[in-house]
Amino acid sequence: MIALYWTAMVALFLAELAVVGATAFWGFTLDAGWPLRILVGLAAPALMMFLWGRYAAANNSDALTGLPRILFEVAWWGTGIAAFIAAGLLPGAIGVAVTRLTGLAAQRSKAHTARHRGRGQGQGLKIARGDSPPTTEQHAAGEAR
Repeated sequence: MIALYWTAMVALFLAELAVVGATAFWGFTLDAGWPLRILVGLAAPALMMFLWGRYAAANNSDALTGLPRILFEVAWWGTGIAAFIAAGLLPGAIGVAVTRLTGLAAQRSKAHTARHRGRGQGQGLKIARGDSPPTTEQHAAGEAR
């Protein structure tokens, strides 16, 4: 199960890079003069990377959470998918969408597993029966219930 999770996470990272690349490709292929194409082709991916780093990066302590995070990701991934479509790369748009949905399922699965794994040593069964978990002192002393 862990191998599938990490495979999905690597695919998700590659999809993030594809979104950034798609915004660059879209910018460079605009039906405009070359100065504007160069400007947009460089600025669009830079903006996408800045936004992801500021609002969604895992190592950012100020990253969005909850509903704002969901709305941000819908807008960010949607922008990337729209860039693929606008550049005429529909298979890329479909690939990114499928990868993001797969990654979302893997992330939810990992979070669900982590919540249930943290109970440890039969403690979950005791809690389910209505018993309280051991106190910190009991746990430290190694007392069993």
